Amino acid sequence: MLPNVKIISHKERKDSNSVRDGHYTSVDSGIYDSNDPIINGSLNLSTLRVALEIKSSESYDLINDDVKYIDNYDKFMRPTQLSIEARGQVITYAQEIFNQQHRTHVFVISLHRTFARILRFERVGVCVTERISFGADGAQLVRFLWNLAHMLPGELGYDTTVSLASEKQAALVKNPEVLGKYFVDSTLERPVYKVKVPLDNDKKGDDGKHCYVLIWLPYAESKSIAGRGTRGWPAAILESEDDITITGVGFLKDVWREKSLEPEYAILKLLNDAKIQYVPTLIGGGLVDQQETTLQALANMPWRVKADGASESYVEPINTRVHQRQLTKEIGEPLQVFELPKNLLIFVRHAFLGEFYNFDNVTDHLLAYKAHRDAYTHLKILHRDVSGTNILIVCGSDGKRYGILNDWDLARKIDDSTGPRQGERTVRMPSLISRSRD
Repeated sequence: MLPNVKIISHKERKDSNSVRDGHYTSVDSGIYDSNDPIINGSLNLSTLRVALEIKSSESYDLINDDVKYIDNYDKFMRPTQLSIEARGQVITYAQEIFNQQHRTHVFVISLHRTFARILRFERVGVCVTERISFGADGAQLVRFLWNLAHMLPGELGYDTTVSLASEKQAALVKNPEVLGKYFVDSTLERPVYKVKVPLDNDKKGDDGKHCYVLIWLPYAESKSIAGRGTRGWPAAILESEDDITITGVGFLKDVWREKSLEPEYAILKLLNDAKIQYVPTLIGGGLVDQQETTLQALANMPWRVKADGASESYVEPINTRVHQRQLTKEIGEPLQVFELPKNLLIFVRHAFLGEFYNFDNVTDHLLAYKAHRDAYTHLKILHRDVSGTNILIVCGSDGKRYGILNDWDLARKIDDSTGPRQGERTVRMPSLISRSRD
């Protein structure tokens, strides 16, 4: 019935490449490309187009459609245990697709005995349809599926700046000698991707400078859908798009930042230009094909659910997020791999204060700028997100190991008087207190 796609009922519902905290993601059925070589009907989250969740009873319905609940979030989100579990399932499916693929948005269809719902997830939230009755409204579901089968990759939510690497390119990245000690040794079998990385900040169009890198298994994946969705990989830099010559390695970071925030790559360029040490060295970065979220356009719709107790006139804003990528020279190790307590203190000191210097012997005082202290003192930039996970251990060209202060996503110039720039707070005090007690 549907061209270009096939619907698979997964005989093996678990994807062995989706393990997290000892658990595997399992999906009832899914929609795949018609040419996808699904083996024995097994779930493959790296190629799954649309996840289908099938429930035998409406007791598992995700939300209430009753109009009287539109102004009461708690009742709109059905509070029963079955509904809570069902919502958790579809969110997990979308999250795993985001993690294993490169998507701007993800569709999930929740099927029940007499009706269906279509969900569209992106990095600022989810939009869900009313119940689509198989009897009265079945044509709507058929029309959506037909349109789905004819959608272009970008309309389906695929990031068109990412493609599968060729067999020869994939073999390079899977060779431990290419990435050296940064090679991720794992039993996970995920595709090798070729990623287009903008190198000239926010220049628009296809004329901007860019490079191509190969990535395989990630160092870091996001654990939630809404938000920055930060992911990072050790990356092999290609001489050209279709080449198999590696010119170097670096660290690729992929983020959906709030549009009002200054890009991390812009902050890193300021730090690098000022020769501040113990921070990442920027190779390049920029916006990805002008990709940004779209759900903010629905913020003022009358059918949008309001928080419990909100006034009729209040509209909670949805902040636009834009997709950005950056490539840095250093590939760091987590702080917790230090050998001795003394080393730990040294690495943290590097990130905050740098080494001891005799300033009388330094001819260029810019060379004495060090990480957090000097970013604040000399460039009026405050990091605002210092934690153990944001201090990394790297190996210098002299063979010595030192600490760098990473993740300048939330950094801000202290003389910036524009006021709050994002919907969520940078630090929640209770979590800060609990960390300090630990």
